[in-house]
Amino acid sequence: MRRRRVAELCNLWHQGVSDAAPVAKGGVTRHGATGKWQAQVRFRGEVRWLGLHEEREAAERAVAEFRAENPNHRQRLLMSVRRNHVRAYDERTLLAERAQILDIRRMDREPVLRVDTDGGRQLRCGAGSEILTPEGWRTLGELGAGDSVMVTGKIPRPSEATIPPSLRRGIGVWTSMQRNRLIRPVDDCYVCRMSFARAELELDHVVPVARDLLKALDERNLAPICEPCHAVKNAEEQQLARRAGMIAAARPVPVVAIAKDGVEETYEVAVQAPAANLLANGMVLRGAC
Repeated sequence: MRRRRVAELCNLWHQGVSDAAPVAKGGVTRHGATGKWQAQVRFRGEVRWLGLHEEREAAERAVAEFRAENPNHRQRLLMSVRRNHVRAYDERTLLAERAQILDIRRMDREPVLRVDTDGGRQLRCGAGSEILTPEGWRTLGELGAGDSVMVTGKIPRPSEATIPPSLRRGIGVWTSMQRNRLIRPVDDCYVCRMSFARAELELDHVVPVARDLLKALDERNLAPICEPCHAVKNAEEQQLARRAGMIAAARPVPVVAIAKDGVEETYEVAVQAPAANLLANGMVLRGAC
């Protein structure tokens, strides 16, 4: 995923990209009546006559000179720009995911704060922006040295081999017993946010059991999920469990300094739910940046 400055994203979102091919088109043809070479170009919807020339090279030179003097590059709003994604984090699992940009808005000038973390990460954004901390969302203006913020990091991939089959079955039985109590007759899937009847919903561990066994019997870690989303989530978890290595996840890091850093124009990036946040210079952020 390519890294871009938010100002660049805003310009691409609203103005599009410059087309390298000029609008001016034309060429050189043989003029039958005179036996000479005629030069002409179509420019901004009109045909520009550039005269008759004895030599083909002279006619081609006239066309080239006209194009050089009249560079008319188009500005096009490409749909691919509107399909850009950002790196985001699930607030409940703290695992990384991709989220689509919905809108980018240029905001007013406002005071900017600079946050420096232990480890050398630095972020400059509006004082009213919210940043994810271990205690939840807080504005930058509420932070001070010694507080912690969530930054991008790596954790070991979960492994199903660490949980005995008998224990896994017991957790499944306990979870099934909570189903009718924790799922309403008509409830929302916590993944796709659509409403379903209770019969079409399962009770899911938001933080997978293989990742945190201590949350296996925690009701706060249970949420309704529809059958299609449950199948996709199970497949992803099983694939991760079979693979060794590390996965991207947010982790807390102390703030070593936070200070005023001028007044600048800021931007607000609206990101698709349920993440509704983005990774900015390694920190999980929402609001003006």
